[in-house]
Amino acid sequence: EDDDMDKVAAPIFQKSCQFVRGDTVKVIRGAMTNLIGEVLTTQPNPTDGKITVTVLPEHKDLNEAILFPSDELTKFFKVGCHVKVKRGKYKDETGLIIKVEQDENTSGANINNGDTAADADKAGEVIIFSDLTSRTIRVHINDITETSEVSTGRDVLGNYALYELVYLSRDVVGVIVSIQNGTFKILDNKDQIQTCRLPDIARHSRDDHAIALDIDNHPCRIGDVVIPQVGDFKSQRATVKHVYRSVLFLHTKSCTVNSGIFVCRSRLCRLAGGRLRMNSSVTQQGRSDTKNDRRLRILHNHRSSKDPWMHKTVKVKCGSFKGMI
Repeated sequence: EDDDMDKVAAPIFQKSCQFVRGDTVKVIRGAMTNLIGEVLTTQPNPTDGKITVTVLPEHKDLNEAILFPSDELTKFFKVGCHVKVKRGKYKDETGLIIKVEQDENTSGANINNGDTAADADKAGEVIIFSDLTSRTIRVHINDITETSEVSTGRDVLGNYALYELVYLSRDVVGVIVSIQNGTFKILDNKDQIQTCRLPDIARHSRDDHAIALDIDNHPCRIGDVVIPQVGDFKSQRATVKHVYRSVLFLHTKSCTVNSGIFVCRSRLCRLAGGRLRMNSSVTQQGRSDTKNDRRLRILHNHRSSKDPWMHKTVKVKCGSFKGMI
C-alpha cells in the first residue's frame, strides 16, 4: 500500500494568480464559453491546489456570482482600454490598446487548418500604443491590467532625477522630463526638447531662491501658482517647478506631453492664489510698502515733476564725459 501511495502525484499548488479583483475576464472553455464578467475574489482549492475565481457575469439574465477554475478564464480587453504592463520587457509602461489578437479558443496550442506556429504564439497578445515612447509594443494579455496611470519611465539615472533642473551649457538649462534606455529627454529654456546622455549634462542647477517678476511685477518663486496669459495654456493654473532668469518651467495636468512640463516667460504670467494677497498686504517688518513708504514715493514724484531740468537736453561741460549730449 505504501508503494501505491508513492505513485500518487502530489497536487500542484499555484503560488500566484494572474487575476485580481476588478479584472474583466472571459470564459474560454465549458458550457459558458465567451461569457464575460468581473473578478470578485480568488482563492486556492485545498484539494487540488488550483485557484478558483469568483466572477460576476455581465449578462442581464445572470445576477449571481459564479465560480470558475482559473485555467478556464482569460483576461478580456477591448480596443481603446488604457492599460499598464505588469511584467516582462516593457514592465511599468502604459498605453492604449489599438489591437487585440485574442484567440477565441485560448485553451492550448491546437494548430490546425494551416495555422502556423507564429499565429498560435500571437494568440492572446495585444498591441499597445505606448504613452512613454509613442510607439507600438506587443505584450501578452496576462501581463497587463487596466489603469488610469500614465508612465513617465524611470525616476533616477546616475545623479539626476525626473523634474530636476540641469545645466547643458553655459546659457542653456533644462528640466528632465523623461528617463529611458539610459538617456534623458530635457525641455530647455528655449522650449526645445534635447535628448542627452549622462556625459552631456554639465551639472545641477540650484534655483531654490530664484525669483522672476510676473506681468504685474509680483515675484514668482518655486511652488507658486501662476496663470499664463498667452499660449496653449492661457488662463489655466500651473505650478512653478523651476525658475531660470525670466523663464518659468511650469507644470499642469492638462499638458499631456513632456510629463506635464512647459515653458513660459514670467512676464507673460500672472501670479494667482494666496501669495498674491500676501505680497499686497501691509506689514510693519516685511518688505511690503507701509503708509510712510507710499507717502515718501508720492512726495518724491511730486517734486520730480516740478524740477526745471526735467525733459531738457543737456551737454556735459567737464569731466571724462565732456562734450557728450
